[in-house]
Amino acid sequence: MKDTGVYLNKGDTYSLLAMGSIDYCPGRICKAGNDVRPEDGWPLMARIGNHQYFRPVHRGINAHTTTAYQSGNLFVGYREGEINPYGEPLNPEHYHNDTGAFHVDVIVWQTDVYAEIADVFESMKAENPGNKAVLDALYHANIRKSGRPTVSGVEEAVVTPKVEQEVSGAKETAVSPKVGEKVPGAKMAAIPPKVKETSAEIEDLLMQSGPQLIDEGKYDQVLELIEDLPGERRKHVQIQTLACFASLKAYLSEADQVKKLNWWALRKKLVHWGDRDATPLLVAFLKAEDAYLRKYAAELLGHIGDERALEALREVGEHDESHRVRRYARWAYEEISGEKF
Repeated sequence: MKDTGVYLNKGDTYSLLAMGSIDYCPGRICKAGNDVRPEDGWPLMARIGNHQYFRPVHRGINAHTTTAYQSGNLFVGYREGEINPYGEPLNPEHYHNDTGAFHVDVIVWQTDVYAEIADVFESMKAENPGNKAVLDALYHANIRKSGRPTVSGVEEAVVTPKVEQEVSGAKETAVSPKVGEKVPGAKMAAIPPKVKETSAEIEDLLMQSGPQLIDEGKYDQVLELIEDLPGERRKHVQIQTLACFASLKAYLSEADQVKKLNWWALRKKLVHWGDRDATPLLVAFLKAEDAYLRKYAAELLGHIGDERALEALREVGEHDESHRVRRYARWAYEEISGEKF
């Protein structure tokens, strides 16, 4: 892991755009990979200060905008083989012959209004229409701005600093940070006051769109919105339900054991609570495209025992295309109704 030289304060909004390729086995074909890219989901790592590492971009995506969950310097690196919780390799010798590099741009924003952030990425797109990282960053900003208040009449935003970090081969030689450089297309202008959404607005967005966003693979957005809530609100059973299924989707997408443990712990908590306030969201997950989401939604409904779910469970138990989902739905129906399906 290499220090980018960018210091993040807790609550800062920042973007990370990553491109490039690394060959783990130059001169020969190997299982480890001859063309490993950030959008593979697992190779690129980041860390804030001395906290545990995380994956800054997800499978198929080259950019991500999020909020710093802690204060500290931002570190980036890549993995090849086993690592410790802080992203440091357990077998450094595995990196010695690697060739190629990941090129990472870090933007720390002076605004958290996603409409303004999207405008900057739109300008960057005009200058680099084929840059996938920019396109992904723009798409993500547009998704986020739909759920956040915007400042009318604001067309320009300031960003600082930009850091171009090269994560390459075994030496991971870093390019010196370009602190204070403008992002292309971003014009210098006065920053309006930040507009913060209320907890009620975040919860409304999560209740309305959370299951769909998770099903579409945008679990990171849901988890970020949950983090924006006050601690007491995050403990509510509906929010815990969304966190549970977002963690499940993250595990299914990334095969990350930490995400699996998070999902399993939240699932056990929901089973123990048996709180019927979770029912509407679980019924919504019965309509997901992802069969695993439907399966575990049916299972939780069976444990909770809310008769309001019977009609939806009968429909799924009769017609779902997955025999496993049908089996779980029928079991849940019988648990709740006390009758044979």
